[in-house]
Amino acid sequence: MKLTEEKLQEIIEQYYDSVYRYCRIRVEENQDAYDLAQEVFLALCRSYRKVECEGVRQWLYRTAYHKLADFYHEKSHSAKRLVSLEEVGDIPDPAMWFAQELVERRLSGEMPSSGKLEIYRTKALNLLSDQERRLYDSIFVKKKPYRKLAEEMGINETALRKRVSRLVFKLHEIIKEIVKE
Repeated sequence: MKLTEEKLQEIIEQYYDSVYRYCRIRVEENQDAYDLAQEVFLALCRSYRKVECEGVRQWLYRTAYHKLADFYHEKSHSAKRLVSLEEVGDIPDPAMWFAQELVERRLSGEMPSSGKLEIYRTKALNLLSDQERRLYDSIFVKKKPYRKLAEEMGINETALRKRVSRLVFKLHEIIKEIVKE
């Protein structure tokens, strides 16, 4: 049975807090979690006639997962668009999601040299598995489209996006540790 307008409000009241918490533990800022939860429920409002009552919880979490993936994908690309090289110096191509931290270091006078940045990048890549380095190269260096790469790897696009998300998170954590050294 499909959702109705009457049932929609009940679903929002029942699941909003849990979807927000799902998003909140996956992003740094409260506002981002609120925005993501709001996007999930806006998507539900737009397509509630297509959603089965019995599968609404799964639909909400699957949609939240995709909204989070889009959020991080957009966040990494917006860093590339918004940060100029004049502000941060030479950033190695693979570390663009790391640009905000570099801007803060530049502003505080702690900006490492270009040579040091290349050392950071190399150290980070050396800590990845061969499979992770190949994925990194395909997405961030060769800039292959997700659909094409998923086909080449024999997996679906959602699985590929999940792997890329995990890779970005792992690299971000590695780079934060390397910079502390």
